[in-house]
Amino acid sequence: MKLICLFGQRKELYLGELVPELLDAIDEYGNDDNPSYMDDKEKEYNGYDDIAFTKRIEIEVDDKRFDEVFYGNASIKGEVKQWK
Repeated sequence: MKLICLFGQRKELYLGELVPELLDAIDEYGNDDNPSYMDDKEKEYNGYDDIAFTKRIEIEVDDKRFDEVFYGNASIKGEVKQWK
């Protein structure tokens, strides 16, 4: 499963004051059904006065491990790939 995540960095008073935060996410199937969704969200968040910048990051997650975590108590590792 691929997750397309939109992270944002809020404007800081000094470097390192704030950490990037997850603003929105969609899975690969939702993205196929609505390919403009993340574009629209990115434009929306980049229009906020307190957001310095956004970055899309694609995270690929093993389906079997996801099910183990979602339906059980296991932890999960993901491989991060640059999306845009």
